[in-house]
Amino acid sequence: MNFLAGFGPILLTFLAGTEIDKTVIRKHFWSSMSIGVVGFLAPYVAVLFYARDGIGWTWPQAQIAGILLSTT
Repeated sequence: MNFLAGFGPILLTFLAGTEIDKTVIRKHFWSSMSIGVVGFLAPYVAVLFYARDGIGWTWPQAQIAGILLSTT
């Protein structure tokens, strides 16, 4: 049962990835890339400067907080 519980999500993720249409990706490549970059950078920069200037954390701690919260 534990094996099936662990294997199921992996299989579903793989199947969802195989349904991507390559022509749609080529058509909307730059718009999807720009949304992805802004979706990462905006929270990263906001958390980075809040942790550094607002809370007073050191620079490496603020970078870690920015990376952690922007990737989630």
